[in-house]
Amino acid sequence: MDAEAPTMPAVVPDLLTVMEAAGVLRVGRTTAYDLVGKYFATDGTDGMRCLRVGGQLRVPRKLFEKWLGCRITVWPPQAPDVDDVAIAVPVVTDPAAATSRRRSKSAAQSPRLFSV
Repeated sequence: MDAEAPTMPAVVPDLLTVMEAAGVLRVGRTTAYDLVGKYFATDGTDGMRCLRVGGQLRVPRKLFEKWLGCRITVWPPQAPDVDDVAIAVPVVTDPAAATSRRRSKSAAQSPRLFSV
């Protein structure tokens, strides 16, 4: 028989940041703040429950767990595996194009409305 390692209960803070709640939900920053915005826009009838504490936003753990329908059992939230995340890397074929997007046009390149 294999002896199982003792498990420690997750010690989750009573107030989460929006980004910590996003980590639990496994959604991005924009989606998390959209859910918070929806909560404030609907006067608390929809969206992710949130409090304003000073100038910051905090998500109460108990209300968050009630909204989720389950308890948070892993803390801190697991970061997504780097191998599972697709990262878009721009491919630059023209080095001159990579240095500046805005270039002045020479007289030969600019269209002329009137011939002089």
